[in-house]
Order: sequence, then structure tokens, then C-alpha cells
Amino acid sequence: MGVKIQLFEVGLSPLDFCLWGWIKSEIYKEKVNTRDELVASIMNSAALMKQERQDDLRRAHVPLLRELKCALKSVVGFLNTYFELLQFIEIIYITNKCNQ
Repeated sequence: MGVKIQLFEVGLSPLDFCLWGWIKSEIYKEKVNTRDELVASIMNSAALMKQERQDDLRRAHVPLLRELKCALKSVVGFLNTYFELLQFIEIIYITNKCNQ
């Protein structure tokens, strides 16, 4: 019997660790002396990241949407061809069945 090892606490993902790593690097760029300074630095870093990442996401989603539209057109084209082929096969089947 194997033992299951839970790598992350419930609710945490590798992205959470990456996020916290980035925030920590921002926080400790300057010396933090008190708890209040630490909390303020965390809040400022989170706000900065939110602003920067939202701009990144806005820029990144446009090409992604283009790719998704292109992929969707390809799938729709494939499905149209597939259904046309099925209709053709059905016509051949019905024609052969009627000729018997």
C-alpha cells in the first residue's frame, strides 16, 4: 500500500507560492522594521502587482482570443465537413437499400 503525500495545503497551488515569492521579493527591497510597515508593504506590493498584471492580462488576452477564434473556425469547418460526409453516406445507404 502506498502512502499519499499531499504536496500543498488545501486551497494553495504552485501559483500561490509563485505569487508569494514575488510579493516577498518586493517587500524586502527595503528594510521593514515594524509589523505595521510589513503589512503596509504587503498591501502596497499586492496593489502594484494587481495593477501591473491587469495590464499584462489585457494585452495578453487579445492574441489569445484571436487564436481561440481561429481554432473555433477550424473546428466548425471540420464539423461541417463531417456532417456533410455523414449526409452523403446516409444518401448512399438509403439509395442502396431502395435498390435492393
